[in-house]
Amino acid sequence: ENSVSKRREAHSSSKFTDEVVSATSFSQQLSEQIILAKAYVVIAKEHNDLHLAWELSSKIRSSQLLLSKAAMRGEIISLAEAESLMKSLSSLFLKAQDLHYDIATTIVTMKSHMQALEQRASSSTVQSIVSGRLVAESVPRSLHCLNLKLIADWLKDPPLKRIKNGRQSSNSARLVDNSLHHFCLFSDNVLAASVVVNSTVSNSNSPKDLVFHIVTDSINYGAMLSWFNGNNFSGSTIEVRNVRELSWVNASFSPVVGPGDVKDELPKLQDPKDTSLLNHLRFYTAEIYPELEKVVFLDDDVVVQKDLSLLFSLDLHGN
Repeated sequence: ENSVSKRREAHSSSKFTDEVVSATSFSQQLSEQIILAKAYVVIAKEHNDLHLAWELSSKIRSSQLLLSKAAMRGEIISLAEAESLMKSLSSLFLKAQDLHYDIATTIVTMKSHMQALEQRASSSTVQSIVSGRLVAESVPRSLHCLNLKLIADWLKDPPLKRIKNGRQSSNSARLVDNSLHHFCLFSDNVLAASVVVNSTVSNSNSPKDLVFHIVTDSINYGAMLSWFNGNNFSGSTIEVRNVRELSWVNASFSPVVGPGDVKDELPKLQDPKDTSLLNHLRFYTAEIYPELEKVVFLDDDVVVQKDLSLLFSLDLHGN
């Protein structure tokens, strides 16, 4: 019995599908009338003929309801069901044509509406890209507050500055000591940089042999100094530099440095990483650290899970 009922349902569904695609079926004729009626609704509203627009909308809803009921029961629409609606719509079309809502007017109107919709779609696309870029470039409130607190601590806490000056003088030789393991990191994210450093130190067999060279922008420089000078990372050496200290980094170095560059172009909107100076510095590691023979670059989205000392035993053949 179940198989018989399933075959009947499949047969009914097949009949309805065949009717919908048939050019002479009532379902197809109703669907075409609905499309034309929707066009006339737009034109009637433009001419402030709200009564005609209401009549057309009412018949459109009735026709759509009939089509949905027929689809649910899987049966074709009969003449008795469709005749009154089709006649009503036809009479409304004649009424619209008497009001000079002819086919030519309909085509011109629909073209203008299509152009307007395309412009709106294009505008929405640009707006979504702009919004996406703003979200990508924005800083979460919690991280922003952390940066502000760290900068405030740095400005009002002289001991932190003394620690920095003391470490600079005592670590100056370690910063260029090629017997140690040097890592460079270019980031404007305090927490991300801290995760990279801490995970590298935690997984190292000899953390005191590690030297981290961090370059950040001027906005986050104070926060970076406060964080890394206020914490002890198992005896490793950490150097924090402001990108402005790299005097050779100027407008001729990269298009993202000078004013009125990439950022002034309308959002063909590049990835924020493409317009970040810090993201470009990785390609100039040799120029930034000319005294060092081997430097491992770590991105700020890395979490180190093993000892990296073996990297420094690789033979780079003079590179």
